[in-house]
Amino acid sequence: LKNTMSGTKAELANIKDPIKLCGTCNTARKQRAIGEHIQDPVSSMLNEHEIALYRSNEELRRQHSSEKAALQDLKHRLMQLQEDLKDKTEALKIDVSCLTHESVTHHLAQTFESTEVPVQGLPGATGSRASSRMGRKTPLFVRPHELMPPKVPLTAR
Repeated sequence: LKNTMSGTKAELANIKDPIKLCGTCNTARKQRAIGEHIQDPVSSMLNEHEIALYRSNEELRRQHSSEKAALQDLKHRLMQLQEDLKDKTEALKIDVSCLTHESVTHHLAQTFESTEVPVQGLPGATGSRASSRMGRKTPLFVRPHELMPPKVPLTAR
């Protein structure tokens, strides 16, 4: 797009010389004697050429404006895409962090599932020794996964 824009700019600069030359020719022809002010084929061709040059100049200006607008639009979209990529990268980091945390938690739960840790008097834990008080069992051991809160998905949104 930048190459196209520089080409259009060069064409705009290059068309100025023919327009100026055409204007100079018309000015020189108007300075002739009054009897020579006739509409001859040369004058007609000069006028047609001048009109075509002005039309080409206007078309090049419109094209250049269109290219500028397209470039601005592309820059704006690039900025939006960069912001979107930044947001999605942050979300990915959070998801990976959550997945890593869940994986470690699951691994620890599996590791400690078979391990018994001695804990005296913790409600809800199972033990093998009976208490003499009120016929309740007093736990001797508790598994660490029994102490963990229920699993709640960390990535829920």
